[in-house]
Amino acid sequence: MCDNLIRAVENPVKGNANVTKEEYPLAHQTTYAYYTGRLAMFEDRYHDAARDLDLAFQHCPAAALRNKKLILQTLVPIKLMLGTLPKAELLVKYQLACYTDVCNAVRTGDLLLFIDSMRKHKDVFISMGVYLILEKVKLLVYRNLVKKVYHLKENHHQLPLNLFETAFKFCQKDESISL
Repeated sequence: MCDNLIRAVENPVKGNANVTKEEYPLAHQTTYAYYTGRLAMFEDRYHDAARDLDLAFQHCPAAALRNKKLILQTLVPIKLMLGTLPKAELLVKYQLACYTDVCNAVRTGDLLLFIDSMRKHKDVFISMGVYLILEKVKLLVYRNLVKKVYHLKENHHQLPLNLFETAFKFCQKDESISL
């Protein structure tokens, strides 16, 4: 049902009674961008979500730390999905430590760290509404692990599969890892 409301805001009927989106106060535009970004995230339109949430974050007043944190709770996983890692200082500044290990795992291809972090912060991620997106980020961790194995071998033309099998077995600990 949001599509009708968004269409009404994005494409107002020409006339004196309606105003364009840009004519609303900046605070309203920022709030609107946040909610359209969240909606785009739930509809798997990650580029649109990143654009809207970036806009909301940039226009959010510096003093509104709580609001900036709320925006970042959604923006960080979306940016991870798109391959952009946040700086550690940003996560510390806005008290988003739950993302630190996830970002480090993506950066290094550390599957164990990723799984442990997801397990440890599962309830937090679910309450933020980003757990399923972070599960999709697991593919980036796999990709970076495979890249590490690839770069360790000097002959880059053909690699035996047992190298990758060894890497995945090392990451399994005592439990099965699902792809």
